[in-house]
Amino acid sequence: MAVTKTCGKCGWVYPITHPDKRCRFCNEIFKQRFCSDCGRYTDIHPSGSICRPCISKRSARYHDKAEHYAHNARYLQANREKCVTQFNTWIGLINAVPKPYKMLTEDEWISACSYFGSCAICGEDHIESRCFFIPFGLGGRYTSWNVLPVCEKCANMQRVKFNPFLRYDKHFSDTPRDLTKIVEYLQPQLERLGKK
Repeated sequence: MAVTKTCGKCGWVYPITHPDKRCRFCNEIFKQRFCSDCGRYTDIHPSGSICRPCISKRSARYHDKAEHYAHNARYLQANREKCVTQFNTWIGLINAVPKPYKMLTEDEWISACSYFGSCAICGEDHIESRCFFIPFGLGGRYTSWNVLPVCEKCANMQRVKFNPFLRYDKHFSDTPRDLTKIVEYLQPQLERLGKK
C-alpha cells in the first residue's frame, strides 16, 4: 500500500495518514481517503467521509419504502406507549394520595416559584399564572403536587385536556419540552403523600 498521497491539483505530497480532507495549499479535496465505516483507503464520496460501497450499504434498507415506513410507525408507536405508561404511572401516584386533597397554600406556591425561577414549561423569565401539570379532567387537582408557575403562553396551552408526557414529547410535538425538572419537583411530593 502507498505511504503518501498527492494532491491532484497542485501536486503536493502528503503522508497517507494526513488527517485533513483538503490540500492545505490549493484547497482541493483528496479523492482518496480512509473510509470512516470500513477503514479502507479508497475513493471517498466528495460530500462525506465514507466510500461509495458503504453509502450503498447504509441506504439499502431505505430502498424498500414500505419497510422504511413500517419501521417509522413501530418507532413512533413505541414512543407513544412509553408516554402513555409514564402518564398511567403518574395517575397511579395521584390515586395513592389520601383524599380529601390538601389545597395549595401560598407558602407552597412561593416554594414552587423559587424552585423553578421562571416558567416551568418553557423557561420564559416572567411567571404570569398557575396551571395544572395534569389537567383537571384527567385527575389533576389544585395542590402542591400538580400546580406549576408558567408564562401566559404556556398557561393557555395547558388548558387543553391532554396527557402532558405525550404533548411535550419530541416525536409528537411542534414545541417539545424537557419535563425532567417538573417531574423531579412534583414526583417526590406525590410519593411522600402516597406513603402516609
